[in-house]
Amino acid sequence: MMNQLASRGLAVPIAVLALTAGLLSPALAQGPNNKPKSEGTIKAMLSTDPTPVFERQMRLIADRRASWLAKASQATPKLLHTPKHPVAVVNVVKDAACFQGWKTVVSGKPESVCNRPLSPGDSFILDFGEHIARRLILLLRSFDIPVDAKKPVTPYMHHYVVEALQVAGLDRQATDLLRSYWGGMVRKGADTFWEVYVPGDDRLSPYKSHLMNSYCHAWSCTPTYFLRKDQNAGAR
Repeated sequence: MMNQLASRGLAVPIAVLALTAGLLSPALAQGPNNKPKSEGTIKAMLSTDPTPVFERQMRLIADRRASWLAKASQATPKLLHTPKHPVAVVNVVKDAACFQGWKTVVSGKPESVCNRPLSPGDSFILDFGEHIARRLILLLRSFDIPVDAKKPVTPYMHHYVVEALQVAGLDRQATDLLRSYWGGMVRKGADTFWEVYVPGDDRLSPYKSHLMNSYCHAWSCTPTYFLRKDQNAGAR
């Protein structure tokens, strides 16, 4: 039989398998006094439910987690936060006599960026001193008024919308609002401005009757205010 197996090249693998089985079988099956051993053996590890093993490992991790985090916290280097305030708004200009052919020239105070209209894509360079400068690019976007927002219903409140648009540098939108809102009253036949006006609801009144609306309201004269305030308003 062995000669036949040897001739087929199987003698060595079978011999190794037999030897391995002979060495492992006592450890897998027997304990002291030839009694079946169920704990601490490979057989026990392979034949029992692995859940307790994983649960024990998770308990060990939970028990040691606090100490691990404490050690990690102690080993974490402290970050140094040093506030730096800008000292000027600058422009970068070419100068062959300077390092790399460029230099910064002061163009204004830092607070000046808060007092000028800014449009999407505008940018400015702030100098923080000590050779620290940063270029800031504004990412502005238009947005619609949420549906649940309270919209103004009077020319008086629309005045502040127009003024806010002008302060933001949105002159064209401010002019469009003047023409559409106050012009809407003119197109409906008004020769004076009303106290309450909502396009699409001509009968709206603060007094529960359109017969009691003020159709010549001094606080609704926003167009004349801006025309008198800004001589260039007509060109916008």
